[in-house]
Amino acid sequence: MMGKAAQRKRAPKPAPTGDVHTRIATEAKAVQAAAKAGFQDAEKTPALQALLESATNAFTAHIPSTFEHEGRTYYLRVCIGVARVMVFETPTAPQPMTRALTGSSEEFGHLPYH
Repeated sequence: MMGKAAQRKRAPKPAPTGDVHTRIATEAKAVQAAAKAGFQDAEKTPALQALLESATNAFTAHIPSTFEHEGRTYYLRVCIGVARVMVFETPTAPQPMTRALTGSSEEFGHLPYH
């Protein structure tokens, strides 16, 4: 695993060409074909990484900052250390196109795995 300083010094990868959804589907199939019990580094599949980051942003954006209990307002701060995320192409798909254990990079200092 590379340290944070080494990660910052890496040159950015050139933007991939082609339809992003085609890249996501291709990367998802490659991950599914890999060892079923293992994890794959998210950096190897940038389109899936972006999809999973969007999914994480979607559910964390809906965490309320306050909640009511017994007539009183309380204030909430949440850090999702690890979340199991499954992304489906359709609402009726029997299996997810991709799944991941993902969470806060601030909390753990690395990218999600899937």
